[in-house]
Amino acid sequence: MGSGVRPLDLGKIIGLGLLMLGAWLVVRPS
Repeated sequence: MGSGVRPLDLGKIIGLGLLMLGAWLVVRPS
């Protein structure tokens, strides 16, 4: 019992992913 991802951790991962994606879109040459 302890295996699995907690909702909070999942939210952190998703938030981090969105942040990285946004930064990549901004830095990426159009």
